[in-house]
Amino acid sequence: MTRHLTFPHVLRPLAVLGALALLAAPGAARDKKVKPGELSGTVMGQDEKVLEGIQVTATDLSTGDVAGRTETNRKGRFEIRIDAPTGRYKLSLVGEGWDPFEAELDLGPGEAQDTQIKLIDIAAGQRNRARDAYNEGAAAHTADELETALGKFQESAKLDPSLAAPWLGLADIHLRQGASAEAVTAIETYRRLDPDNEQGKRLAVAIYRAADMTDKARGLAAELGDTNLDRDLAVQTYNEGALASQGGDYETALAKFSEAAELDPSLAEAHSGAASVLYNQEKYGEALAAADRAIALDAASAQGLRMRFLVLDAQANPDAATAWSAYHGVAPEAALDLRYRRAELDFRDGNNDAAKAALQAILEAKPDMARAHYTLGLIYSSTDAAKAKEHLGKFIEMAPDDPEVEAAKEILAYL
Repeated sequence: MTRHLTFPHVLRPLAVLGALALLAAPGAARDKKVKPGELSGTVMGQDEKVLEGIQVTATDLSTGDVAGRTETNRKGRFEIRIDAPTGRYKLSLVGEGWDPFEAELDLGPGEAQDTQIKLIDIAAGQRNRARDAYNEGAAAHTADELETALGKFQESAKLDPSLAAPWLGLADIHLRQGASAEAVTAIETYRRLDPDNEQGKRLAVAIYRAADMTDKARGLAAELGDTNLDRDLAVQTYNEGALASQGGDYETALAKFSEAAELDPSLAEAHSGAASVLYNQEKYGEALAAADRAIALDAASAQGLRMRFLVLDAQANPDAATAWSAYHGVAPEAALDLRYRRAELDFRDGNNDAAKAALQAILEAKPDMARAHYTLGLIYSSTDAAKAKEHLGKFIEMAPDDPEVEAAKEILAYL
């Protein structure tokens, strides 16, 4: 998140825009019988040269009525006589080329207030307002009030197009809101104004990545000495492919996995991800090649080994058993669960020999897997009563609360 930036002390409306000095006029202590009051003063620029022709208006804040209006003379002086002062007045100064100025003064019957006012030109006033708007936006940004910050940064950038800071804030907000095109415009505007800022470069890398502008992201990352960008981009792209695959968009998933592999050829997950999609599309030859590439990059790639087993198993390839053993070696619980589910499918499809072989392999690796005993007992119930009793009995003993226990007991009663 952009840090709150501070700026040099500037002149501001009311408080600092004009240097307002209240000076007691020589005749301030007037006779109590004198009821009128007087507002007077000298107006000059920042170079302290007096300004002629500045319009000065006094407004009664209690009524909103104009109490008096005049212009400064060639000595920069003005005087406004108020017959019956009521207390609080707003003094407004307007002149061509000068930033409007306002201040509030107290004036009672018989009192006089003499002021010295320094005006700044319109451009300087606009720059001050731009900085004020930016600082308000930065505070809102820090508080995570993004819509408020967005409006203030836009206001600041419009008031002073030469000010870089609001564009950095706009770029960050657009990125966080997923508006990639707007983020690119903002960060590139910022970098034209402040090309060497490291914070801007790092944000630009993130924005270019989000906008799929890989070459620009890579170039900036190289300037920053970031050698991991391709790896980071590859991981990001792989994750996008994984999400697409989960959503059933296999075409996008395969494209993302291929792109990830190009960005970082050493990323085994990109190849195993491609193998998964190709397997779902029943493109077994391509799936096996992708799984083998993943395993070549990472011999312990659980996903690569899993996909190799599934592909060979789908082809009824005798090497499937060896592939499963390799998978079991790196992810034993996952491998047992996968093979049991495959055995269940074979059993339901009537492929009893394949199911039996798988279940026996499972029980060699995990003799206490109750459900494997149950399914094997069902298979043997039509061919070998003794073995059926053995496995069904072990199932009941190991999992007495399993919902299939009653079914197992009924089968045993008939054997």
